[in-house]
Amino acid sequence: MQLLRNHLQSLLQSIQLLSKGKFLIFFIPGILVSFFFFLLVKIIHFIFGLLDYAGEIPWVGSSLRTGFAAMDTWSEVGLIYILQFFILTLLSPFNTLLSERIENEVTGSTFKSGWEQIIKDVIRMIGILLIGFVIDIFLFILWDLTLANLFNLDSLTPVYLLIINSFWFGFAFYDFSLERHKISSKNSYKFALNKFGYMILTGALFTLLLRLPYFGVAIGSVLMTAVATLNFLALQKASKRDCSDSLEE
Repeated sequence: MQLLRNHLQSLLQSIQLLSKGKFLIFFIPGILVSFFFFLLVKIIHFIFGLLDYAGEIPWVGSSLRTGFAAMDTWSEVGLIYILQFFILTLLSPFNTLLSERIENEVTGSTFKSGWEQIIKDVIRMIGILLIGFVIDIFLFILWDLTLANLFNLDSLTPVYLLIINSFWFGFAFYDFSLERHKISSKNSYKFALNKFGYMILTGALFTLLLRLPYFGVAIGSVLMTAVATLNFLALQKASKRDCSDSLEE
């Protein structure tokens, strides 16, 4: 299957490129974001640990302790959710440069982004993630009120959420190349829908890499930016070849 073959080839080529040491600096922003997130979680746990003393209040203490414990758990879940949706926005300027340099390295192109291009990429990224966030909420509510509820499919909800979230994550990674090649927002969405499987698989790999302790953000962001860039180049090459073959016929 071409989808899996392209991803495997791009993944191996990405590891080979990164192992040369030319792009190691791009791991630093992801490491800093990971550290900030880790620190934020610790602070929230500390605050809720202090609030746990409210459990000593007569009559209502037990209920308060249970409530604060639940809030503590959900605060971390919420932070992870926010991180997954906004990490690409935070790292967008760096991923823009990384994607550009990888394409220059592989194809010999001479793309060079200035601040104007970087700002455009960030704005497009915010737009993609906000639209994705709204659509994800709508689709989740629709799923929860229909199929999951009517056919008792709650156990499949994590898989369902992984699929719809992965689409937007994947789209965000491919959009670095789409924007660089001056493809409009409208045509970018068409590309994402036409290459639905690519978006989901790239996004799912990123989601899985995020689960790696401490450095998952840095590794996932850099590696998937490289994979998406190489996949885009492979798809672009295949498209040109198909057009050439159709003209010859």
